[in-house]
Amino acid sequence: MKILILITLVVFAQCRPWNWPFKSTTSTTTPKPNELSNEKIFGNCTDDDKLIYIDDTRLESNDSTLFGVIEVYIDSPYTITCVKLIDQMQNKTGAKILGLAEGGSGHKFIKINVQGQYGYGIHFKIFVWGNLMKEYITKIIQ
Repeated sequence: MKILILITLVVFAQCRPWNWPFKSTTSTTTPKPNELSNEKIFGNCTDDDKLIYIDDTRLESNDSTLFGVIEVYIDSPYTITCVKLIDQMQNKTGAKILGLAEGGSGHKFIKINVQGQYGYGIHFKIFVWGNLMKEYITKIIQ
């Protein structure tokens, strides 16, 4: 079973304030902690699903805000049923999960948009569950 993960991250540098490097003005670019969505499940997991992929994805950032797409491709007879992202950043510095871009449940890939906070990176644990494709089960039975 082959599993390929591709993480596409785009960096958008934010303009520095006129009195940079004073931190008091740069803090306004950081989202409020209660606006963050640091754990998200896409799809519906059942007891019949098998955990088919686990990853710990991390990208550091300095004077920038990271926007990215976490992409996971499954090259096996399994189809994705659900995906769970858990943010690993501490002290309310975690990234925001913006939402599902493509794929997910019923597909062999998933693309999820994420955004880090200014000056902090992105660090997620990714869990992917799936079940055997009906076409594969039919081939085995015949």
